[in-house]
Amino acid sequence: MSRRVEYSRNTRRPWLLWAVLVALTLGMVGFAISSQGPVDSDILDQVREILNRVLSVPLPADETDVIESGLLDSLGLVELLVAIERQFDVQIDLEYLDLDDLRSVHAIARTIERVKGESATGESLPAGA
Repeated sequence: MSRRVEYSRNTRRPWLLWAVLVALTLGMVGFAISSQGPVDSDILDQVREILNRVLSVPLPADETDVIESGLLDSLGLVELLVAIERQFDVQIDLEYLDLDDLRSVHAIARTIERVKGESATGESLPAGA
């Protein structure tokens, strides 16, 4: 004996509302990432290479938080900063550096672009600027 369950239109609405909220949230996250501006692909490639060398493991994705995931410890952080300074011929002012500037491939690449811009103009900007 099978029992037929009927769903009314009202029963489906919470699921529809949930799906719309998820879609909007994912869209806003994508907008937030893309609104930070494009990053030079050459810099991204070099950052991936540096991180692979410093971490001794390939990154699962460019958005992987290397600090939160435990891939980058304090010694690795120092090695990363030295490698960035050597590779890009920049001097990173630790006074203006924030850990969020070093959490992912994209964050590191944006930080490098910011530092290179500061070097060109001779000024130091606060982190995240």
